[in-house]
Amino acid sequence: MDLHLVFPLLEFLSTRRIYDESSLTESKYQLLQNTNMVDFTIDVFRSLHPGEDAPAALGEKREDVVRQLNYLQQQSSQVIEIFSKQDVTDVAEKNRDSQ
Repeated sequence: MDLHLVFPLLEFLSTRRIYDESSLTESKYQLLQNTNMVDFTIDVFRSLHPGEDAPAALGEKREDVVRQLNYLQQQSSQVIEIFSKQDVTDVAEKNRDSQ
């Protein structure tokens, strides 16, 4: 199962109060370690360890993720520009709906 799909399950369990909240929060933290959701990972870490600084590795990972995001945005800018035009969007939607 995709890690991003497990997170809503943990959120659901959290609202049901079936399991210990700290255990669920720790599970969320462990799950987030393997994603690029670094800011959220830092927030969960801080909820587990109030007053502590997040691990330096998370800061480094965040820099890598932002660098990758900027690179991918640059690489896809022409495609994004094309699809931001209303006439292209209209044609794409028309073709999608006709299938």
